[in-house]
Amino acid sequence: MEDKNLENIILYLLVACAAGVFAIFVRLFTIMIGFDAFTANVCFFLAIVVALSVYLSIHMVLRSLLIPWIGKIIVHIPFFRRKN
Repeated sequence: MEDKNLENIILYLLVACAAGVFAIFVRLFTIMIGFDAFTANVCFFLAIVVALSVYLSIHMVLRSLLIPWIGKIIVHIPFFRRKN
């Protein structure tokens, strides 16, 4: 069970780092255009929220829709059937 928790922690850290890098680029782009620091910070936090919400929506679609659909297809393949 601890291995699964470690995998989840690593996955969430990778997603958070990717969202942070994306938000940093958004902030730098906002400053480069000529906005002030407050607007750049607001764009930074909005970019983090958008990136994390996109990740969560993709994750929920894959978990709730795609994985059961693929599981129904795999059951018909003789190699993947459970043997008693």
